[in-house]
Amino acid sequence: MTPRERFLRSCSGKEILELSVAPFLKATACEVAGVSIKRYCEVSEDLARAQLECARAFDVDSVNVASDVLIEAETMGSTSTRPENEFPKLDIPALDSMTVDDIPMPNVVEDGRFPMKIGAVRILSKEDLAVISWVMSAYQLATQLRGFKKMIVDLMRKDEKVEPLMDKCLEVSQQYAAVLIEEGSDVIAIGNASSSCDVISPRTYIETLAEYDRKLADFIRKRGALVQMHICGNTTPILGALDGMVDIIDVDHKVKIGDSIEKTPRATIKGNIDPGIVRFCSADEVGDVTMRVIREVRQLGRISKFILSTGCEVPPGTPHESIVTMVDRARKTWAA
Repeated sequence: MTPRERFLRSCSGKEILELSVAPFLKATACEVAGVSIKRYCEVSEDLARAQLECARAFDVDSVNVASDVLIEAETMGSTSTRPENEFPKLDIPALDSMTVDDIPMPNVVEDGRFPMKIGAVRILSKEDLAVISWVMSAYQLATQLRGFKKMIVDLMRKDEKVEPLMDKCLEVSQQYAAVLIEEGSDVIAIGNASSSCDVISPRTYIETLAEYDRKLADFIRKRGALVQMHICGNTTPILGALDGMVDIIDVDHKVKIGDSIEKTPRATIKGNIDPGIVRFCSADEVGDVTMRVIREVRQLGRISKFILSTGCEVPPGTPHESIVTMVDRARKTWAA
């Protein structure tokens, strides 16, 4: 099997013959390829080369066309800074100086850094790896236009500008996803960290935000790509809402693997190695944690719809030996 075939079979419901391993690697990819984070976030060829070299170095099954959360927001009026070796940071949200009606609808093919990711997909789709391209959820993008804390307050107060802002953000994410699929993405991952149950209540997500995520997921599926939902931290209370909405759910280490299996009979679970353990513990300890996860998954009868991954991005400075060990132990333990 090719890496792409391994990944896609794991999402199909068929019994897993060879375990797919697909940790979330961005800063590590820059380290492997010797590319600055700034160039990685700005140049198609550098992002593609870094992801490809990283996938080959660690024998993983996917590449992530992912840089940062500000590509969309920058074209809609928010400002950012781009340090040489850190990911871009939000400076001034667009709504500090304009109304929702004033926020422009960007051209997702031509404006800002949109073409950078499109070009990277075009390059990587020629390889034998699963291509996972990232867009923002409507709510995640809204937080980059309004400001994280202000957006939470607006939600709680049911502010009248929330709905038109979210509608505009949803349209941008849909348009961008369509282009990324057309260029060859196998999976569209929805970046949605701000919807974590560590940040907002499960009720707020289910009653207000899930509708927008469902519309985006349905849009993506109709265009032939799989949908992956990435929400950091604790998602246990909303796993039932995500199951069936999307094809793949990123499961962070704060979620017990048994709970994720119980609550998601339809979706593929992707997780749930703690990236902090990979970063700060020894390679042997990483291997032991990996084996425990694999054995628990097998003991609970999950012989399909599972991908071994970190629950979130592997941090900068992670020893490469630890990633090698995680991948190797995962595949050997599954096959044993």
